[in-house]
Amino acid sequence: MKFYLFLFIYLPVYCLAQSNFREGFIIKNSGDTIHGFINQKEWYKTPQSIEFRKGTAKNTETLTVADIATFELLGMEKYERFRVRISQDQRLLSNVSAALDTSRLEREVFLKLIEAGENVNLYAYSDDIKERFYISDKKDKEPRELEIHYYLPEKEVKIKRDYISELFNTAERLNLKTDEFVSQVYELKYSAADFISAIRTLNNSGAIRRKPNKGQFSVFLGTLLARNQTVYTGSHFLNNPGATNKGFYTPGLSAGLNWYNNKHVKRLFFRLEVSILPLSSESSFTQGELIRRQEVHKTRQIVYSIAPLLMYNLYNGTNLKWNAGLGAALNYYTVTENQYTSTDFYSGGISQERKVTPPAFDEDLIFAIPLKTGFRIKKNWEISLNYIHSTPRTKTINYSIHNRTITAGLSYFLLN
Repeated sequence: MKFYLFLFIYLPVYCLAQSNFREGFIIKNSGDTIHGFINQKEWYKTPQSIEFRKGTAKNTETLTVADIATFELLGMEKYERFRVRISQDQRLLSNVSAALDTSRLEREVFLKLIEAGENVNLYAYSDDIKERFYISDKKDKEPRELEIHYYLPEKEVKIKRDYISELFNTAERLNLKTDEFVSQVYELKYSAADFISAIRTLNNSGAIRRKPNKGQFSVFLGTLLARNQTVYTGSHFLNNPGATNKGFYTPGLSAGLNWYNNKHVKRLFFRLEVSILPLSSESSFTQGELIRRQEVHKTRQIVYSIAPLLMYNLYNGTNLKWNAGLGAALNYYTVTENQYTSTDFYSGGISQERKVTPPAFDEDLIFAIPLKTGFRIKKNWEISLNYIHSTPRTKTINYSIHNRTITAGLSYFLLN
């Protein structure tokens, strides 16, 4: 157990500092372009500084909005510096004010380019308050915020969609306002996908196709090998010192998907995994001298499990990743064998075996907290280890019976 405490508490703190330098370039204020490597992170907010290495140099320098005009991770993300107005009102309903709040700050920040075209560009900017979107066009290159405001007069939610007029003004300035575009804008939700669709219309590049973002998801199929022990606690014959709890190895199947917070970094991800796994165990205890009594409890079970997990790549290399995480598993157990025998051994090799009514497994649906770690090898293969500590299968006044399961897995990723 100390190993798991180390794995899930202390080691992640150390690994958070791990670098993830990817090929890219910066454009300095002078206009010079310098190629090198940029430390790509799980940016939950739009970064306003980066760590940069020139070429193969080992020295890292921190560059801010004051130092560079643009930075790009090749084939992944691009950020450009602009001086923009930033709305300050809240979007979470629990923090929304009763009166309409149109306050703004003017700052020089990096904006993330999420759609570029011959007529219009679309940018995104996130901070501690909310996510915002900006547009610029070939006639007005300064980005303008696509604003939306929420307020609660008399406890009723009101929404002011200023982004509609901004999109219409941009289309008119470019002589691209059509009835079809007007209808499209009125149906837009405040989301990147919907704004990209509208911007592509203005760029004559077609509407966005609604399909999963490549690289954001991965799907896997796997095989499992489990070792399960049935453990007694409390006042029971099989909880005596010297009792043995044999764990048998049994195969199973699993499948699931990963959703990555950042499809390029792939460090933090959510996993949903389902599995079917037979479990087999045997507990026994022998006592006495002249007459020895041995009691044996044999069980066979099948557990059907669904487990959402939050995972993190502690080591995040290109061809090797080491992940760890935990989650909440909902396990449904069926019992295929539940046999309890008591055997008396007498002198002269004589024995007498009796079948005893076994303990009832009355807890079929069980919530558990799995701990999981694994190695992802060359993108398609993963070797993993899963541990569930002592899930109770039955409870009485005097004793309880628990499953203690360790599972090893080998998975193949079909989509990456």
